[in-house]
Amino acid sequence: MTVLLAVAALLGLVVWLQNLVFRRFGLRQLRYDCYLNRHEVFEGEELRLIEVVRNQKPLPLPWLKSELATSPWLDFAGSKGIRTDRLRLVSSVFMLRGWHQLRREWQVRCRRFGWQGIEKVLLVSNDLLGNVTLSQPLPIQSWILVLPRPYDMEALPWEARRLFGKLQVRRLFVPDPFFMEGVSEYSGLEPLRSIHWYASAREQRLMVHRLRDSQDQSVAVLLNLEPRRSLTRFERSPLEYADAIRLAATAFDQTLASGVPVELITNSLPEPLPQGLDPEARQASDSGSANPMIADILDENLLPGLVRESLERGWYRSRRASGRTHVYSLLRVLATLQNQPTVPFATLLEALENELVATDLIILSFYIDPVIEDFVKRQMAAGRRPRIGLLSSGEDEYTRRVSAGDLDGVVIPLYRVAHNLREAAIASGLTVEETGIPEVLGQQHKMGSGEGEEADDVAAAS
Repeated sequence: MTVLLAVAALLGLVVWLQNLVFRRFGLRQLRYDCYLNRHEVFEGEELRLIEVVRNQKPLPLPWLKSELATSPWLDFAGSKGIRTDRLRLVSSVFMLRGWHQLRREWQVRCRRFGWQGIEKVLLVSNDLLGNVTLSQPLPIQSWILVLPRPYDMEALPWEARRLFGKLQVRRLFVPDPFFMEGVSEYSGLEPLRSIHWYASAREQRLMVHRLRDSQDQSVAVLLNLEPRRSLTRFERSPLEYADAIRLAATAFDQTLASGVPVELITNSLPEPLPQGLDPEARQASDSGSANPMIADILDENLLPGLVRESLERGWYRSRRASGRTHVYSLLRVLATLQNQPTVPFATLLEALENELVATDLIILSFYIDPVIEDFVKRQMAAGRRPRIGLLSSGEDEYTRRVSAGDLDGVVIPLYRVAHNLREAAIASGLTVEETGIPEVLGQQHKMGSGEGEEADDVAAAS
């Protein structure tokens, strides 16, 4: 009996000492790091999330769980985490010996554009007997900017392609000899009178004058995020907001092949940077030396004067330029736009009345009203070519009258081809769920607009 009591006392002492040691040293000298391997991707692309745990002490950790709180639009392969409207919880379990390091990689798919990332992590550890539970919250500053993916033009129906179809072909066939924009290497096809002899002597090979078109075509995309206010059933939904962003991204993408200058004008503003964004990214933005996506969106010191002036008036207007760098900066702005308007669209149109220089206008709106109608007619009278992509059902009497009257051919009812937008998004690389367009909604639009689509097909054939 005495021996049993002694053994029990010894075991109790061992358990007490084990609990004391683990409670005091369990999470000491434990290093945890979590980061994403990319800073910028498109919707539907995959990246890696890397967890690194280092136990820098001789005491082992028999059970350690990390619980990540991430954005809800990040899908983790092989994980059945809890998902809400605001976050997703992803758990991971480790077992570490003393002086041991483990590295785990997750395959992550980005399902929606915008700022996505890891907000925080909670580390939970138990001892060998499960008597002591320790927890430690850690702030994680790992964010990624997901860009909106343009629609696949080949999968878009004819009616939707009318919005972009002429952006690449309205150019002069013969360049203007009085407009020179630089020099390029002689290819053998240029006339001899275009040889630049001074540049040829300097480069030690034949160089020619590079001419440009005298017709300065440019495109302005006007994105109206203001909902219709007359009837609540016509108010836009987050689904339609995502469609508007992707359609604007498609318009920018179509200007890359021809080099047509493009600008973005919208009655919304970019969201502020996520709280806890990497301080190095902010410093790089301030110096202008790295991480250009931060400077494109928010750094007022690096923005052109036109953009700063528009921000002061409550909306966003980009500079007018061409090229891949400019298009990517516009996609970054689209990805971070607030889904609510900051000023009425009528106020924006009034301010733009005498400021527009673009030859083509693409207006993406959820409604048409007399203000938009009058603005479009004045732009047409000034020689510009406007087109209105109507994103919400416009079956009221006013919209039907305007679409069939003076603006016939200008108003493009994109809401009728919602099912085709879904198919075009899938063709571009998104999954059915990532498109955000319910299949039932697409079928309803398809059944409800059968006559209209037949008439459009006849018009296309003619």
